[in-house]
Amino acid sequence: MADKIIDYISGIKVNGTPEEIQATQPFSKILVENYGYPKELIQTRPQYRVKVRPSDIKKEYPVDIAVFTSTDKREDDLYIIIECKKETVNARNAKDGIAQLQSYMSVCPNCEWGMWTNSIQKFVFRKITDAAGNTNFREYNDIPSANGNLDEVNRPSRLSLKNAYDDNLLFVFKTCHNHIYVNDGLQNSRHFLNYSKLFSVKSKMSVTSPTIWNSIQHLMSAPIQTGN
Repeated sequence: MADKIIDYISGIKVNGTPEEIQATQPFSKILVENYGYPKELIQTRPQYRVKVRPSDIKKEYPVDIAVFTSTDKREDDLYIIIECKKETVNARNAKDGIAQLQSYMSVCPNCEWGMWTNSIQKFVFRKITDAAGNTNFREYNDIPSANGNLDEVNRPSRLSLKNAYDDNLLFVFKTCHNHIYVNDGLQNSRHFLNYSKLFSVKSKMSVTSPTIWNSIQHLMSAPIQTGN
């Protein structure tokens, strides 16, 4: 049985499963510290539940991270759904992948944004309903921050960028590392060279902390997880 850990949002003890350690807990912290959402608008434990079908009365589907527009946390206030999986789950998996996320979004009328992540891959969708009532999902680079500036979702300005720390930083590096691996097929030594170039530029603007280099070295020594 997995050891207990403290849920970042609720403070409740939860099982330290791979999903929690690799995705749910790191991204919960990122939502607060990087995106600026207050904990009061986020629910992780107990898990918020959504309906299987719009006509259902009972809510059966548990949401890993739910972000609301009001502390009342009613269904009409649900703004963002984030599904977190362990690293070995593939985004195209019919049961636990993107399709699951989009089905959750579909039954929540005011849920505009959704994210699926396994800490290696990240997929973001915005739900758009046309005048005829047809629902479509448009892919974006990221979810909006708490200030709601949609202009910076795909192209963030330099002023909107936030510092990343510790496990949040490792989460970001893992995403970058695996994006390069999947798209360019580079080995770890070439990855490290690319990161070295990046932080050589960064070091001219500010002092690079040991945490950054520790995170990079940890990431470079870890095996690539490609999913099932």
